[in-house]
Amino acid sequence: MSRVAESQDLEGSSKSRPAVPMEQKMLEMFRQEQERLRDRRRQAGLAPGRPEKDAVGLAFSGGGIRSATFNLGLLQAMNRYGFLKHVDYLSTVSGGGYIGSSLTWFMSCLKQDFPFGTSRRDNTETPGAIVSWLRQHASYLTPGEGVDLWALAAAVIRGTLVNLLVIIPIFFTVTVLLVWLPGPVVIPAYPQNGFTVLLGVGLAFLALLGITSIFYALFSNIKSLQRFRVRSRSNFWMGRMLFFGIGFAVLGTIPLLHGYLEIHFKDLIEEFYASFSLAGALSLMGGWIGRDSENETQGYRKILLNVGLALVIYGLLLWMYHDADAVVNKGDVLRKGLLWAGVASALFIGMLANINYVSIHRYYRDRLMQAFMPPVDFTDFSEPNKCLLKNILQTKAPYHIINTMMMTWNSSTPTLRIRGGDNFILTPLFCGAPSTGYVSSAQYLGGTMDLSTAFSISGAAIDPNTGVTRSRPLSFMMTLLNVRIGYWVRNPKRPANRIKGWSRPYWFIYSLREMLGLKMAENQMHVYLTDGGHFENLGLYELIRRRCRYIVLSDAAEDRAWKFDDLGNALEKIRVDFGAAIDMDTQMLQPQGPNQFSPQPGVLGNICYADGSRGTLLYIKASVFSGLPEDVYAYRRANPKFPNQSTVDQFFDEPQFEAYRELGFQTGKRIFEDKKLHKVFAP
Repeated sequence: MSRVAESQDLEGSSKSRPAVPMEQKMLEMFRQEQERLRDRRRQAGLAPGRPEKDAVGLAFSGGGIRSATFNLGLLQAMNRYGFLKHVDYLSTVSGGGYIGSSLTWFMSCLKQDFPFGTSRRDNTETPGAIVSWLRQHASYLTPGEGVDLWALAAAVIRGTLVNLLVIIPIFFTVTVLLVWLPGPVVIPAYPQNGFTVLLGVGLAFLALLGITSIFYALFSNIKSLQRFRVRSRSNFWMGRMLFFGIGFAVLGTIPLLHGYLEIHFKDLIEEFYASFSLAGALSLMGGWIGRDSENETQGYRKILLNVGLALVIYGLLLWMYHDADAVVNKGDVLRKGLLWAGVASALFIGMLANINYVSIHRYYRDRLMQAFMPPVDFTDFSEPNKCLLKNILQTKAPYHIINTMMMTWNSSTPTLRIRGGDNFILTPLFCGAPSTGYVSSAQYLGGTMDLSTAFSISGAAIDPNTGVTRSRPLSFMMTLLNVRIGYWVRNPKRPANRIKGWSRPYWFIYSLREMLGLKMAENQMHVYLTDGGHFENLGLYELIRRRCRYIVLSDAAEDRAWKFDDLGNALEKIRVDFGAAIDMDTQMLQPQGPNQFSPQPGVLGNICYADGSRGTLLYIKASVFSGLPEDVYAYRRANPKFPNQSTVDQFFDEPQFEAYRELGFQTGKRIFEDKKLHKVFAP
């Protein structure tokens, strides 16, 4: 069988219909990956085999530093008991990518043997030094190594300040233009400027909604109006009339309220505006405090967030109108000078600065790189900083797939719109997603995507418009204050600009798109990448796409209630997208008895692919079981939530680091020292 034919076995649908360019590209990607896997096996001293039929995949879940530390111990056990050499693919998400990228850095980029050691004697050699470095930097966000608290504060303030310097002048300039433009008479004694137009448009939309509603009721018996498509489009456009009607009408009331306050409260007008914005800020805080992923957009918190945002924005607009009125109608020279200076600085910064670099993302990326990709001398970080995906050579290390999520909240494709994203991969050979197509990593972004940036994007959990924080008020404020770790990249399906290297997203356009949640779709010039866990948090998805025969899945995500939410999400998407079913019983993983010990840390499951081929899944769950070292039990007695402490905790000290690492090692020892398992996964 030819290689192309072998690759086609990965896509059962390719046999039933002619391959389209997207399918051909995916098949070519699989073919090149399989060549790498054959090369990897030869270097590991294994027979090349048929990776298209018998590939072994390893998946590390999200979970921040907890997942990275647990999976460090698991890797040590897998290598000690001779299993790691059989692993072909390494698929990582978020925190799992921290340690996965560390493994790739040392083994594939520096061409070292297994870097983390497997026995006590390694403690005094190079592996011991590397593990010691990881242990010392487990609190990777804490300033250190030349970065102190002042530097951290400066990085946060810099991002917020620069973003405000770009965005605020835009809003203020628009406000000045609206005050300057003449407008019709809509309400007697109402200022006649551009805001009058907004008021008139808003009232017109509301009037049109009323008229449309009456006509819709009068002619509701007409059969042509009873068709589903007509009803759907009618409801859609009537909803838009209501939205724009209220929005423009509220904006149009700003001059009316400003004029009233100037007449009756002239000496207190600025205090009134300040209290207006302060009330909004307090409301936002009330909606944010005590929230979690389950109640963030529900109940009174949703009301507080939305009311708070409305008050803050309305207060800011009142301030801007007050200053714009002083510039246009009162000839305030100082404010006019500040306006022109603000516009000039916004244009200068927005055109020259890179939106990806002037945010928390860059600080986050550098801290992760320093913690998990140290050079052998632990001093010169210029080398890991330049470790490009395209330059990662194949060694006996697994082929690394880094999973991110591309936001698609505004997609015209129902599935992408409902899910809010597509799985976007970054690998040594290809980058992209099914909805955008795949591009060679050597060509994508001019070949500039590096390993540290890739796994930092995969771990960009704090970000506007994600599944966790997708609340319009919260997204607006996070973007305005530049509290974002995501990354804008060129769409793989869109050709590069003619100007060589010019593919930077324009700050003005893309910051507003983030702020307002607009045009987050797979067909835009630039797409937004964020934490892969917002799509699928286990890393299983891409391994099933490649129809791996054997899969080891390590789930170290936070799951205090043992709901297995991430597993359920992965299995649902896999069944819907690939027609693959996974049969598995997680009962033996559940904590039981007075000590709340799990009977076993892993269970086997059966994979049935759409073409009838089968595979085996070993699902490992971070859990406490009998036979662990006493120091692990001691840590648990002091910290009852272990091993499901909050993902918000990204500041591990030495006891916490060792508890999770040793738990991972003992879990791996319990599972992989069993020779029967080797026969199942590596016959």
